[in-house]
Amino acid sequence: MVNSCVCFGCNNSNLSGHRVHRFPNKKHKDFHAWIRFVQAKRSNFAASSLTRHTVVCEKHFTPDSYNQGDLMEFRMGFRRKEWVRLANGAVPSVHAGPPAKSGGSEESNVNVSTRRESARRKRELCTACGTCGNERYWQNQEKVHRNMPACNLLLSGAIHFSGCMASQTIRMLKLFGLQCISPGTFFCHQRYYSIPTIMQAWRNEQRGIIRELKETGGGLILSGDCRSDSPGHCAKYGSYSLIEDRINKVLDVQLVQSSEVPSSSWCELEGLKRSMQFLMDQDMQVAGGQVGT
Repeated sequence: MVNSCVCFGCNNSNLSGHRVHRFPNKKHKDFHAWIRFVQAKRSNFAASSLTRHTVVCEKHFTPDSYNQGDLMEFRMGFRRKEWVRLANGAVPSVHAGPPAKSGGSEESNVNVSTRRESARRKRELCTACGTCGNERYWQNQEKVHRNMPACNLLLSGAIHFSGCMASQTIRMLKLFGLQCISPGTFFCHQRYYSIPTIMQAWRNEQRGIIRELKETGGGLILSGDCRSDSPGHCAKYGSYSLIEDRINKVLDVQLVQSSEVPSSSWCELEGLKRSMQFLMDQDMQVAGGQVGT
């Protein structure tokens, strides 16, 4: 729902990224002060025309009009902009000014304009030549798949590949005052980009290891063990890793969910069975080794 500011000469709304505030209750002591503020520029504005979508945007309030605790939490990244509340007794007091006049020289043949796309709330700078009409758009980063900013994807990849906690890393960047992606964007990138990339890289590496072992010849000397996501007998997942001792490289990894076996303690045996079946499918011969079961 679009909630546009009712003040004269103001086109701000919630979709343009501005904070908007509803009128106080008609019985509130500041209600008529809000009405008088709007009527100062719109004489035909009547209190009877108010609805729950009638709002005044943040541009008509001074910084002192807001709850200072909410403002501090917003600056620290703990509160969203639209959740910053007005202080008790706050009344709009700033009227919209006249449109700013251009101060550019008439001799200049280059015009710089800033266009705002409210849906995405991003800014792009367009430099147009007045002589030939050529336009050049400045962007702080290139776009990749589906018009995605490259640095957004690189940041998600860096967080994922380094093993950092996404929520803590993003909160740290926001506290530092840096513009960054949201946790939801990170998990979307993780699902559609970084995890498939990791899987593809591992398959390529695994094929190379198997090719190397086949060229070397001889039976495999294996070591294997399982690691659960939690200690004891309450684990939900078990990751079984198989290592070839001669080249000291991981040959196979199998992830087993406890619901697939009688109990979580069986995850290790099931992982070993799956790894051995994988080696048989690859025509690999096992000479010996030590595995945990």
